[in-house]
Amino acid sequence: MVQAKDQGWASPGTYPEWASRIHIYGDMRTRYEAQLFPKGCYNAPGQIINFNAINTGSPLDLGANSVSIPTFDSDQDRQRFRLRARVGIDANLDDGFTAGLRLGTGDSNSPVHAQSDIGRVRRRFLEIFDLARSRLHQISTG
Repeated sequence: MVQAKDQGWASPGTYPEWASRIHIYGDMRTRYEAQLFPKGCYNAPGQIINFNAINTGSPLDLGANSVSIPTFDSDQDRQRFRLRARVGIDANLDDGFTAGLRLGTGDSNSPVHAQSDIGRVRRRFLEIFDLARSRLHQISTG
């Protein structure tokens, strides 16, 4: 018991030395986004072509009689809530060597993947690795 007390095994309010070298952090952002279009704004079919849908979908045969070129819906107002949440860990692993890892919500099909829509039916949040890093600091020897 004396050894446990001397080495601080069960001292209230203390924790192991390795735990002081780990830092857990996080942040969360919510926002409301509205895309409101004026009346008579590009509502003729085919005026705004969705090139991303063409590039990621099956090839188009423009010679066929029933070609349907994908277009953007540019006359329907959109209102949605957005969420970005991230949690990360930084660790000082050894003298001069640090590492970090961060996990965040997002949509891997979007170029701005950090945002997720709140309230979409039958669609869960996607967790992605947002950051992974390691760093070796120069250690002076004398």
